[in-house]
Amino acid sequence: MPASELRRRNVRALGVLAVLLLTAGRAEPLVAQDVPPWAVPACRHRRLLTAGPAAAGTQWFWLEAGGRARSDGADIALISPSGRAVPLNVFCSTAEGRHLVIAREPKPEKGAYALYFGNPGAAAVAPAPISSGLFLKTLPIPRNPDVDTWPAAERTLLRAAEPWGAAPWPQVFDAVNPFGPPADYISVYEGVIQCPKDGDYAFATLSDDASFLLIDGSLVVEWGGRRHAIDSARRGEKSGTRTLKAGPHAFKYVSFAFDGVKRCAASWKPPDRPNWEIIPASAFAPVAPMKAVAAEEQGQPVAADFVAERVSYLEVEAPQRGVVAMVAVQFSALPGPRGERPAQLKWEFGDGQTSLLPAPLHVYFAPGKYRVSLTAAAPGGAQTFLLSYDARLLWNDLEFTEAKRRRFLEWTAVSQPERMKTAHLLAYRDFLKEMSSPLRLFEVNSELDRRRGDLPPPVASAVAQEVAEYNTEPLRKFDVAEKYYLQLIESCGKEEVSRRLDLRIKLGDLYFYYLRDFDRALKTYTQVRDESPKDDVRHRRQALIRMGDVERDRKRVDDARRLYAQAEAEPSVLPRQPRPVVEGRFRQETEFHLAQGNGEAALNTLEQWLWIYPTRRLEGDTLVFRLKANLLAKNYAEVLKHADLFLSYGDDPDAVPMANLLAGRACAESGDKARARVHFQTVLDKWPESPAVKDARAALDRLK
Repeated sequence: MPASELRRRNVRALGVLAVLLLTAGRAEPLVAQDVPPWAVPACRHRRLLTAGPAAAGTQWFWLEAGGRARSDGADIALISPSGRAVPLNVFCSTAEGRHLVIAREPKPEKGAYALYFGNPGAAAVAPAPISSGLFLKTLPIPRNPDVDTWPAAERTLLRAAEPWGAAPWPQVFDAVNPFGPPADYISVYEGVIQCPKDGDYAFATLSDDASFLLIDGSLVVEWGGRRHAIDSARRGEKSGTRTLKAGPHAFKYVSFAFDGVKRCAASWKPPDRPNWEIIPASAFAPVAPMKAVAAEEQGQPVAADFVAERVSYLEVEAPQRGVVAMVAVQFSALPGPRGERPAQLKWEFGDGQTSLLPAPLHVYFAPGKYRVSLTAAAPGGAQTFLLSYDARLLWNDLEFTEAKRRRFLEWTAVSQPERMKTAHLLAYRDFLKEMSSPLRLFEVNSELDRRRGDLPPPVASAVAQEVAEYNTEPLRKFDVAEKYYLQLIESCGKEEVSRRLDLRIKLGDLYFYYLRDFDRALKTYTQVRDESPKDDVRHRRQALIRMGDVERDRKRVDDARRLYAQAEAEPSVLPRQPRPVVEGRFRQETEFHLAQGNGEAALNTLEQWLWIYPTRRLEGDTLVFRLKANLLAKNYAEVLKHADLFLSYGDDPDAVPMANLLAGRACAESGDKARARVHFQTVLDKWPESPAVKDARAALDRLK
């Protein structure tokens, strides 16, 4: 099964966790009488928390302690609003200094709980048993693992390094590592299972590699070894039975995943039920998250502390670069105990970006670990807190809708390209190209162009070309664009013939369409024609057509017709069908788009038609199609340009009056009524037999 599909299987399970996080709510600022006295003098730091709703006795929270607490969390203590020590279980301590703490609190109190930490000399305390719910943590498999039996697997588990992560979890039914790499990991599920009645309970495991299930600390199911035939356990073949009283019982399930993504599940058969079923989430009572509302450092006027939560994840396909993966993280600086904010805050997100906001939403352009710092300053001093933050992907957020992409575009508007890492700039560039955001793309490309020495040559060239194109349109800084194109042409190697010819075409277009420098345009297109290899029909044909366009615009119609004929003489471009059939198809398609009022589509069809038969670029019927399409697209300047050119040489009795009529309409639409009258009157005076007379007379009447 593909990894992407396995990831999506977990969306349903992770949705429960997402609801818990999103419904935690925002806590109100504490008032003076709610701030408890400092109860643990040996600890240097504390956070003030509010409890979530009562949920079968279990509250949980993440502490981003960094290096301020012991690596095993042994110095973490929680004091209730009434001054009572709350039993704790530090379920997970990561290498980044984050601790998932589970509090045994059957009846949460109102007011502020005080979480203390920062006592290096604290003695280790046995963890309190988890009283309800289910939690998952994953760890790396150590070297030389032995998983044939539970005692051996338990010894292997003790040798594992720090966990990658942990979270409340709905049930044992997974096929990925949600917190780390997709291979060679251990999944440890611990919590309390609720048995609905007294009786005999059968428990079973299904897994691709070794798995073990324990109830009340006693091994019930053991399936050691690697590379199981998981289908062989679908009917409870790997099971055990325990006689249990109704109510809560300690639950533990451990599975190993070697060499790739693996599946694991725990099932049961309660008393009086004939069939096996995956143990449902309802068998594990829900748990409640606590909310951090303030932070203090003992004896200091200000404390730098914050909480961070990944809120969204986006993947965008990028040409030649694979996937651009972006993680949006909500950072929130914690205020003082009475809601007071430091006079100054400064964030550094570890990727070159900064912020002065109290709660910035920051987008990382690649998952990974970043050194995040928050500096808080007050009149009496300043403090800085450093944390290694793991901005990994969100496994329950894998739908990449257009609305989400637009949100990321909005969130990244505050990004500072000059401060970004080059790899992140390249990812941002790919995202902006996907989102068609030209101004921001130009800003990113300009910064990348300043770092061209750090880029692979093909990327540096592509960036410079995009900068040249933006300077052409919309900036219209033609001298800058010309400089870029000349440098790019000069930098092409001998083997980069096609790229050099493409760049010459763009330079010729700059001279022709924007500067109206016909001599330099013709010279540049002639170079393309002369330098094109014999088998390069595309560039040679493109150059000949452009050369013909230059001569046409200079009103050298015979020269233009000769060049168009040379381009059309290339047999490899011509369709196999007879010319009347091909042209009939193009004519019908163009007329259809015009009838639908879609000028852009009509222009696209017309360009395909005139690419195959360029000699038609001088003829009246295709000219009328071009004028009508540009009129629909509101390209009035293009209508007048092509009409004036045709009227300077054309003598088609059908096309000439239509060209005058359409040019008059373009003048009227753009506000030049005097010129419009001239065109309409010309139709009446010179072409009285034309079908265009009726429309010209009506147009003149509307101008009165």
